[in-house]
Amino acid sequence: MIKSLKKLNRTIFLLALSILLISFFVFFFSFFQFNENEKINIVIDENISDVNSIISNLYYIRDNEVSPGDKRLEDILNLLREIKNQNQNLNIEYSFYITDSFLKDFNSQPVEDVINEISKYARYIRDYKQERIDQAFQFNRFSLVFLMLSIGVLTVLVTYQRFNLNNFFEKINKGVKDIEHILSYKKIDKKIDYEWQEEKIFIKEIEKIDEEMKINKNLLEIGRYNSMYELLKEIMDTVDSKLPIDRLSFAFIDTTGNVIAETASTKLGNIFLDAGFADKLDNSSLKELVKSKEYRIINDLEDHYHNKRKSEATRLLLKEGIRSNLTAPIEFSDKVVGFIFFASSKKNIYSQYHINLAKRIVNILKQNIFSHYIVQQIIASTSNGFVKLVEGKDNETGDHISRVANVSGLIAKKLSFINSDITPKFIRELYLFAPLHDIGKVGIPDEILLKPGKLTKEEYDIMKKHVTIGENIINDMNKNIENLSDLSLLNTAINIISGHHEKFDGSGYPRGKKGKNISLAGRIVAVADVFDALMSKRPYKDAFSFEESFNLIKKGSGNHFDPEIVEMFESSIKEVKEIYGLYN
Repeated sequence: MIKSLKKLNRTIFLLALSILLISFFVFFFSFFQFNENEKINIVIDENISDVNSIISNLYYIRDNEVSPGDKRLEDILNLLREIKNQNQNLNIEYSFYITDSFLKDFNSQPVEDVINEISKYARYIRDYKQERIDQAFQFNRFSLVFLMLSIGVLTVLVTYQRFNLNNFFEKINKGVKDIEHILSYKKIDKKIDYEWQEEKIFIKEIEKIDEEMKINKNLLEIGRYNSMYELLKEIMDTVDSKLPIDRLSFAFIDTTGNVIAETASTKLGNIFLDAGFADKLDNSSLKELVKSKEYRIINDLEDHYHNKRKSEATRLLLKEGIRSNLTAPIEFSDKVVGFIFFASSKKNIYSQYHINLAKRIVNILKQNIFSHYIVQQIIASTSNGFVKLVEGKDNETGDHISRVANVSGLIAKKLSFINSDITPKFIRELYLFAPLHDIGKVGIPDEILLKPGKLTKEEYDIMKKHVTIGENIINDMNKNIENLSDLSLLNTAINIISGHHEKFDGSGYPRGKKGKNISLAGRIVAVADVFDALMSKRPYKDAFSFEESFNLIKKGSGNHFDPEIVEMFESSIKEVKEIYGLYN
């Protein structure tokens, strides 16, 4: 049976908390008992002093034959009554020696009898005090033994958990080496006994990468391009004389049943149906092509839009000036994974001849096309494995990671309207790699990472090292990929990790970079990450409201954050609320 390290952490935490609470209760009870004993001992000592005084006076009365009406006798009687009332109020057990009948008959009793009775009372008081001292000593000894046992149990629990974590990280280190072997097309040992659920998740991700990379090797050998946009341009230049194309684009089907526009190249100017546009496959006419795997021609998009199906994708294409469309399913291993869209600004331009030509193009190039898709999925799977690893150690949740990715992508897309350097590829990579921003936390000790209170300066200095740890992890992977393919696929991920804790005024870490010297990806993720941290409840703070968090981001403009990015964030308040499920 595979256990969960996260559940074990929770169990040990609860057990340790229970021991601490019981220890605190024992300590509190001991302290309470000590105070009570102190109060009663003071009364007992006063009683002993009073009784000694009473006995001395009684001897004096006996030896000097004082008359019954003497004031000394009246004072002794009042003092005895006071002692009785005081003992009764404090529930002191020995008050029964001074009975009401004894006090009533006090003046009529022989002095010698009274002396004997009071002497018995004095002896009982002293014995009672010694008995209480002995009981208190026994209880204190028990409390000390219990506290020592509690410390011992806590030490054993911590040692046991540290042993488990050491074994866990040994397997994680082996997994990282396995990734290096995968990227080098070496075989890895899959005969692994899973001890922890988290290990299973991580190693399963590695196994999936291994299986996908076996296919990817063959795809990369056919030919590669630095980006899918370059591949599109190459296809258009190659077939332009044979197949009328004013616009060429890719779309892929994701694991949740969405058709997502990948990238597009056009001769007509503006692109309105841009990368990242998504539609549910079930709501799209493309669902029929997934089932039939047939090519489709729409030679009059205007008529199709107005009389057959009004879709947002078609409306955007018409806005671009497209009037005809030829859709080619990309089929791999008997499964449609996406589409190539050949489009023209002219109506009635495509025929069966063009379908046959398109089939030839797709059959020849589909592996090259699909290789880019597979590489993205491999990187996504690797990212997912690392992210799940951080979730197993940290208080961070999958929702936090998803929100940071979504808000980062939203800001980048808004910024792309005023910054031509932001390409669809950059937006896609930002969304894909934003979840890796805190991957370096896998190297931070648990006692610091999971500390519920404020970190000390020394602890914070250690915590800050998670940035360079993360850089080293992804840099090593990137170098391995470069050695094999001459492609730097993880540069955006490195920029995100290294830049998301830098501040625009230069007061951030790890390098104190300032202004535009901080990578654009780092500046964008910094806003998304801090905003979600403000919105999230943590062991050491409550969650801020949306408005409070939004205002704090605006307040940080120019010192913590890039003002231009904050401006894009402010302009996206509606979309940000939708991401957080707060928009009505």
